[in-house]
Amino acid sequence: MKIRLAIAASTAAALAMGVATPVQAAPDTMKKAERWIKRIDTNEDSRVDMEEWAAYRTMMVEEKGKDAKMAEPKRVERSFKKKDANGDGFITADEVLDDGEE
Repeated sequence: MKIRLAIAASTAAALAMGVATPVQAAPDTMKKAERWIKRIDTNEDSRVDMEEWAAYRTMMVEEKGKDAKMAEPKRVERSFKKKDANGDGFITADEVLDDGEE
């Protein structure tokens, strides 16, 4: 949700100032989603599987001090399924954009 709000706010500001059109803003948004996937995608196949997602959530707890509950298996699975919009077992940049969360 944070990313979607930030993107919407920055896009609205850019449009108001006349420095961007929606068509110009979209590639930047996709690049952010692709960078986010790349940080988590350890096997470099441009998508995140359940194992990579679990490792990411564990890292967020251990290195970033996030709530330990986010790495619990049930929560990992639930959050993965939420992001995996098409249910194919992978999270892609398109699904990150659709979800609107980082």
